[in-house]
Amino acid sequence: MIDRSVEQQFVEPPYPPAMKQLLSLVNQYMAPAEIDLVMKAFQLTLETCQGIPGSSTRPIPPLDHALAVTIIMAELMHVDAIGIAAGLVYEAVDAELLISDQVEYVLGSATARVVESMLRLNILERKKQNAATGAMLAIQNTQLSSSKKAYSERDDDSISSSIESKKPRVREAMRRQQAETVRKMFVAMADDPRVVLLKLAYRLHAMRLMCEPSYEGDPQELMTLAEESREIYAPLAGRLGMSRVESELQDLAFQILEPDRYSWVRNVLDIETKQWRSYVDRVCERLRSEMASIGVKADISGRVKHAYSFYKKIARTAGDFEDFEQLKAAADLSQIHDLLAFRILVDTTTDCYIALGHVHSLWRPKEGRIKDFIANPKPNGYSALHTTVFCLDDQLVEIQIRTHSMHETAEYGVATGIIKT
Repeated sequence: MIDRSVEQQFVEPPYPPAMKQLLSLVNQYMAPAEIDLVMKAFQLTLETCQGIPGSSTRPIPPLDHALAVTIIMAELMHVDAIGIAAGLVYEAVDAELLISDQVEYVLGSATARVVESMLRLNILERKKQNAATGAMLAIQNTQLSSSKKAYSERDDDSISSSIESKKPRVREAMRRQQAETVRKMFVAMADDPRVVLLKLAYRLHAMRLMCEPSYEGDPQELMTLAEESREIYAPLAGRLGMSRVESELQDLAFQILEPDRYSWVRNVLDIETKQWRSYVDRVCERLRSEMASIGVKADISGRVKHAYSFYKKIARTAGDFEDFEQLKAAADLSQIHDLLAFRILVDTTTDCYIALGHVHSLWRPKEGRIKDFIANPKPNGYSALHTTVFCLDDQLVEIQIRTHSMHETAEYGVATGIIKT
């Protein structure tokens, strides 16, 4: 028999709000033994980092940084206890406030290996970045000295032409650095997928900070990180099946790299969302009623696509104009077939096909827009049925049908499955 008086005497420690949020998240998918490891890691980080402020090289206090990154890992990736524990202590180890031997002694060899792999990855990346930055500065200095030397001998057009001719060398240096980053990512992935998940979480946190109005970092670094995020990190998240991470990285990079286009798309999306809110509610209610009528237990939801995805669809239908005003003039939202997307989550694969058949009995499908990713999953493990139909009021909408298990893979990625095996 449980002694309830003991339970009543227990008082939860005064955790910081971010730790309470992390605990709330991991409680949703971790077993008690796993949560114990997370708590040990937090306690070790707290003892090491509590009260240590940010610095010029590390503006965010290490404890705050660790919690922010691990909240992303728990909320968007459902990373296991070893990965979360590594995320909690990594900042302290990287700042040389904690040694790897102590991590291994307290948290085990698996957690220590993730931390050490992340350290190696970052050290190699920093060396490469420094080399690329040095090369680009050397090019810029050469350009400047050549321009000064020739100023009295050449006109401004000649100088500008010389500078422009050297830009491909800068871009080539950046491409080589990006290719090397991709290579190291996949090497780390082979070593332990948690390393790449931790790296993705750090990058997403950095991008969120850089998109805040108060951000005052170096503009060139901002553009470089945003381009890396769009060209490397977002596609990597997509390959791992983490659609939410991929979408957010794309949107944040879009906001930095093309602010005018982002603002326009965001404004259009806000207007469209308000206009379509009642329509989404009507379709969801109809689908709930129809699924119940055929005995299929289903969760129904609807949404408008995210900003970068929406922009790419506009660019494909209107033509990818260099001139922003031409793009706006040519944009035709009626040609975007899946601006609205609805999701039907069911219990079994059989229910997926039953639901698809019933949807097609309700609304006519658009030719060539039925995709069976259950019979033919994507390389990242994504499985679902997709169809675009002429829905209520003859409006074209996309409907995705998948099981709850398929949905978990789509949201949190196949990497979580790799970790569990």
